[in-house]
Amino acid sequence: MVSRCRRGRVVRGRHDIGGFVSRSVEIAIALLLRRTFRAGAALLLLSGLAAGSLPLLEAPGWELGQAGSLLAALLAPFAGLAAFRIERGRADPSPAAAAAGGALALLALLGAFAGGALLRAALGPCAVLSPALGFVPLLALPSALLGT
Repeated sequence: MVSRCRRGRVVRGRHDIGGFVSRSVEIAIALLLRRTFRAGAALLLLSGLAAGSLPLLEAPGWELGQAGSLLAALLAPFAGLAAFRIERGRADPSPAAAAAGGALALLALLGAFAGGALLRAALGPCAVLSPALGFVPLLALPSALLGT
């Protein structure tokens, strides 16, 4: 099977695909350096810390994963549109690179939320590392990827 890169040439190796990956990482870094994303990360970190006071969110597990997936569904349009605006200004825009960059930025925001909840659980009486912790990325990751 022959695949073609964005200029119509045949993909011959990893260096052709590396441009897509580095472009999406550049978009994610540009998004995370914005003041609104930094403020959102701080707000999500604080809300993750405060979420530990709720009875079901004390121990990281299914409920925290559901909260993360709801946050991803709410924040994904904003991250996706901001990434597409950054990518639209380039000479040869790639919608896939914009979607991947937006998803990476959104995953960083969700990581701040989950990190705050894990920090709160570490300070409380509940066990931080349990088998239920695997539900957090299992539920939040698809919502972030599909949402952007």
